[in-house]
Amino acid sequence: MLTQHELRATPVGAANPEPRALLRTPSRRAAAPRAAGLLAVCLVAWVPGVAGADPAGGGATMAAAANPAAVDVAPVAAAPRPLIGTIRWDAWHRARTAAEPGGPGGPVLAMVRSLAPQRYHGRLPFFASVVSDREVSIGGYTQEILDREIGFAKAGAIDYWAFLLYEEGTAMSDGLSFYLSSARKQDLRFCAISSPNTYGNAQQFSQRQQRLVKLIAEPSYLKVLDGRPLLYLFDVSDDWIKAWGGEAGARTLFAGLRAAVQAAGQGNPYLVVMDFSAGHGKRIADIVGAQALSSYAAPGAVGEGAPYGDLTRSAAGFWEQCYDTGADVVPLAMAGWDRRPRVEQPVPWEKEQQPGVGIEKYYVMPTPEELAGHLREAMDWVVENRARCPAQTLIVYAWNEHDEGGFLCPTLNPDGSANTGRLDAIAAMASQFVPTPDTVGVELPRQGLVLWLDASDKATVVRDQGKVLAWTDKSGQGHAAQAVDSTMAYVAYPEDRNVIRCGGSPGHFTVPDLKAAGDLTVVTVARRVAGLPSATYGRILSYHDGKTQQDGRPADWVPPSWCVPVMDEQPFAARISVTNPRRLDGLCIGMNMSTRGDVFRGDLCEILIYDRALAPAELRAVRTRLRTKWAAGSPWAGPPEGQRLE
Repeated sequence: MLTQHELRATPVGAANPEPRALLRTPSRRAAAPRAAGLLAVCLVAWVPGVAGADPAGGGATMAAAANPAAVDVAPVAAAPRPLIGTIRWDAWHRARTAAEPGGPGGPVLAMVRSLAPQRYHGRLPFFASVVSDREVSIGGYTQEILDREIGFAKAGAIDYWAFLLYEEGTAMSDGLSFYLSSARKQDLRFCAISSPNTYGNAQQFSQRQQRLVKLIAEPSYLKVLDGRPLLYLFDVSDDWIKAWGGEAGARTLFAGLRAAVQAAGQGNPYLVVMDFSAGHGKRIADIVGAQALSSYAAPGAVGEGAPYGDLTRSAAGFWEQCYDTGADVVPLAMAGWDRRPRVEQPVPWEKEQQPGVGIEKYYVMPTPEELAGHLREAMDWVVENRARCPAQTLIVYAWNEHDEGGFLCPTLNPDGSANTGRLDAIAAMASQFVPTPDTVGVELPRQGLVLWLDASDKATVVRDQGKVLAWTDKSGQGHAAQAVDSTMAYVAYPEDRNVIRCGGSPGHFTVPDLKAAGDLTVVTVARRVAGLPSATYGRILSYHDGKTQQDGRPADWVPPSWCVPVMDEQPFAARISVTNPRRLDGLCIGMNMSTRGDVFRGDLCEILIYDRALAPAELRAVRTRLRTKWAAGSPWAGPPEGQRLE
C-alpha cells in the first residue's frame, strides 16, 4: 500500500518511540496508511485524447486541465454531495545530490527502479518519460507540473488533497511547497495528514505544532462543519503516547494544539485519526480528543490476483468497524492495491521485504468505471450515515501511490499524453450523483440466503434444562445448527435481544450439510460481556477444508479455508462482521474447525450466509437492519449479564 513516512524527529530530553524509517510501509500492518475544496461540477471542456495501454484503463485527455492557461477558472457553488479528498505521498520529487532519508537522492530513485520494467510503465505519472523497455526517468515536480495536477484533479471532481507531512525543505515536501506557491491553489483545497513525527516528543511538540498552525491559516485550507479545519492524525503508536507523557500528557498537548489554532483566528480543528485498526484508532482518538476515524489504506487479506471487488469489500468493512466504535467516520476508498513493483525491486525503507516474496499477493486493477462505482458507494454511505459522518467527506487512497497501485493522478500514455481515464469516470459519476434511497427499514435480501440463524427468535432456539441443543435455520433451506458438548445458555435482554452465550466450555455448533461455492457473503453479529474468560483468537465461525496448513499445522485462515475470529480479549458491544469466502463444505460455529480449539467465549446474536456476493446497496441494507436490531456498538438496556432462560 503506501510507503511513506515522515522524517523522524530528533528527540529532546526523551527517547524517540520505536525507530521508524523515513518511509514506512503499511503493508506490514493490518493495513497501511498516509486530506479542501467544494467543487461539484467540472467547468472545463474535455477534449478526446488517446486511450493508452495503461492497465488501469484509457480515457479522454483533459486538455484544459493539462494547460492551466487554457481556461479561466471561476469559483463554483458548494457541492451538493460529499467531498472527495485523496491522499498525496510525494515521492516523485527532483532527485537530490545530497543524502536524503529513503536512500541517496531521495525516494524518487526507488520509484524509478520499481517502475522501470515495461510491464509497469502504464502506472508512470504523466510527467515521467520512458527511456527504454527497462528504464524510465522522472525529473521531479515543477510548478508547471503541480499546476497541471491541480487542473486534472479539479476537472476530475476531486475536492481536496491531503498531504502527508514531511520535514520542511526535504524532498518529500516538494509537492506541498509547489502547491502553496501555485496561483491555482484556490481551485483545489488541501489539508494535512500529520503524524507523530510532525510533532516530535513532548518537549518538541509546542514548537513543531506551529507549522500546522501556519498551514491551517492558508486561505485554501479545507474547513468543514462551518469553519473547522480538517486535520488527519496518522499512525500513532502506544510508544508515541508514552513519549508525549502518557495519556494525560498527550491529551494536554493536543488541547494546546487546538488552542493555538483557535488563537490564530481559525476554527476548532476536526481531528481524524488514521489507523489500521478501528479499535486501536478509537482508543487513540479518545486520548487525543479526536472526533473521527479513518485509515490510510485498508487492503485486508490480500489474495492471489484477487478481484477488485474483494478490495472494495475490505474497505467497506472497515467503515463499519469504525462506525461500531461510536466515533464519527471519514470512510476510506481504495483506488487499488498492487505492490508487485516494490516486491520485485524492494525500496530501501522496507527492510523486511525480500525480492519476490509475496509477489502473488495483489488485487486486479479496477477499470475506471469500477473505481468510480466504489467512490459512489462511499458517497452513498456518507449520506446515509450523515449523523456519524458530519464532515460529509471521504478520503481516497491515493492520488499518487503509483508503485503500490493506488492512484488517481493521470498516467503516461504511450504517445506521451496524459491518461485521465480514472478521473474522467469519477467526474462523470460525481456530476450525476443523487443519493440512493435510505436503506433503513428495508427487508433482508432473501435471494441466495442459505443459512439464517437468529437468536432473537425464541422459536428457533431448542433447549433443555438450560442448555441449547440446536439452532434452527430460518432461511428455508433446513440447515439447522446442532450443538456439540453443549453448555451454551440462552440469555434474554430487553427489546427481544436474546443471545446464545458461549461461556468457556468446549461446546459449539456444527452445520455439516451446508455446502456452497463461488462468491459467498457471510455476516455475523456477536458480542462479549464482562466476566467471561478471555479468549483471543476464539472463532465465531470456522471452515477448514482438511488440507490447508501453515508451518505444518492446520490453519483455518489459509484460503480456501476461512474463519471469523475474535482478536481481542476485552468485552465489546454487538459487532457486525462481513467476510466473503469462496467455499463452504460444513461449518463450525464457536470453535476452530481445524484444531478443535480456539473456543469462542461470548454471545452469538445472528448469522447470515448467502451463496452469492451481495450488491453494495443490499449489504448496506443488511448492515443497517442488523445495526438497529442489535444496537451495534452501543450498550444494551437491562442487567449486563442478562436473564438466563431455561
